[in-house]
Amino acid sequence: MTEKQLLAPEYISDLVEQGDRQRLRLLLNDQYPADLAECLNDLSPTHRITCFRLLDLDNASGLLAELEPEALPIEKSVDWRVASPQLQSWV
Repeated sequence: MTEKQLLAPEYISDLVEQGDRQRLRLLLNDQYPADLAECLNDLSPTHRITCFRLLDLDNASGLLAELEPEALPIEKSVDWRVASPQLQSWV
């Protein structure tokens, strides 16, 4: 893609529901972190987690910097018995 394509939360939810991980991965990783955060804030927590897991490391870290703390329920997806101290301090 040559231009960043802004995505509607409904479109992202549809792709998650369809299980189209390849298309979703390409579209999500082509977004600016601030635009992606705005879109993901309107998704259900389950869909946010699904999308977050499809991001490349650089995009995921950029997204974390943009999201409100309650927007990505990290504590629900992490096994705290094995999480690093740095990760625990994020929530």
